[in-house]
Amino acid sequence: MASSDLPDNPHPRSFTFPKRSFEKKATVMRSFRASWFDKWTWIHYSECIDAAFCHVCAKAEQQEKLQGFKKDLAFIRNGFSNWEDATEGFCCHEKSRCHQDAVQMIIVLPTLYVTLANRYPWRMLKVK
Repeated sequence: MASSDLPDNPHPRSFTFPKRSFEKKATVMRSFRASWFDKWTWIHYSECIDAAFCHVCAKAEQQEKLQGFKKDLAFIRNGFSNWEDATEGFCCHEKSRCHQDAVQMIIVLPTLYVTLANRYPWRMLKVK
């Protein structure tokens, strides 16, 4: 996913998700489900390539904060589209070191910094 393609709102709910066939014993048609946005709030669905991305990891990658980490490219650049095993894939990604570190850098640390700055503004001043 190109950094310019990273939307502010990662949840396109008013979209008819296309179905893909998966074959094991019989052909089964599967598609992305909008209900997954509720369980995994970090998911971004790309309508143009019918694939899911991790909004948090893509944002961390865009800001070059994932350098040196093992990156989960399916959720950052390539897109995840194995709808048959999607819930397992989402759970594995959510537990991955890449995702955990991205959450820390994109969500937790900035929030902590703002909280500390509001609580102790005199300590947040830069020393020249």
